[in-house]
Amino acid sequence: MKIGISRHFPVPHNQYTMMGKTKFINWIDWYDHGAAVAIPPHQDITDDWDVCYYSGLPRTKTTAETLYKKEIHILPELLEVPFCAFPLNIPLPLFAWKVLARIGWWLGMKFQTESRKESLNRVKSVISYILKKHENQRVFLVSHGFFMQYLNKELHRQGFTGSIPIHPKGGTVYLFDRQ
Repeated sequence: MKIGISRHFPVPHNQYTMMGKTKFINWIDWYDHGAAVAIPPHQDITDDWDVCYYSGLPRTKTTAETLYKKEIHILPELLEVPFCAFPLNIPLPLFAWKVLARIGWWLGMKFQTESRKESLNRVKSVISYILKKHENQRVFLVSHGFFMQYLNKELHRQGFTGSIPIHPKGGTVYLFDRQ
């Protein structure tokens, strides 16, 4: 069985923009629902897959439609671990808000909308679904960078070989194989 995983194409934004909590919450909404991706030129079309799933967000849909020219399917469990605003109201650069959100998730802080345990269960659910529904098929997934790190770990736990770098490049397909 083969599984290919790609991160969505990049969303142009300035990591150093200063913002308070409210502006960060608005940025999250823009990033999830209104942001346009930058489609790199000369993308390889990956039609040699049997099925393609994407998280349902516009940036993953655009990436899936660009890389896979057959029918694509939504699998909401592929969504990114949600960003939640750390309970501060001071101006910080965007990247700091994002780091604080991930620290809060890792530590299980109450302001998070999804606990680490819930996120990891969602990862297991995705892989379990793929293995049961598409045994011995080639499955292409379009997801999100942070979530992909945990898909990587679960696939290894399930006996797959392959890897995803810490900062996966948008539009690059990372291959996993299990005999």
